[in-house]
Amino acid sequence: MDAKTIDAEFAALAKRLDEIEDVTDPKRVATAADELRRVGYTPMLLVAPDNFLESTREQIRAEIERIRTMPAAELPTEADEASTVRVQAAMLLVSNYETLVRLRQPDPKVWNDIIELYGED
Repeated sequence: MDAKTIDAEFAALAKRLDEIEDVTDPKRVATAADELRRVGYTPMLLVAPDNFLESTREQIRAEIERIRTMPAAELPTEADEASTVRVQAAMLLVSNYETLVRLRQPDPKVWNDIIELYGED
């Protein structure tokens, strides 16, 4: 992937992140995080930030920048071109953050999907 394409991909991800209707109420964030831990929820991420379940939009934005500038040796795989892995890691991060925000809202359909996937005893 050339530099111009990479920059365009990351710009599109930043725009997508800005368009997410964020939930900032600390109680809703904490409740969702606690429930997700209870069911064993683990988002599929190539590069996982600390405390993803409590992450804010700004923390995700900083993590995207960290991924964009991460040395190739620190990337989770060496099988693909480093720029491709960076873009994939950032895309997964934004996609999972979108899901997390929907769980914080709370969106019953997304919660049902999580419970179905992770089971509830």
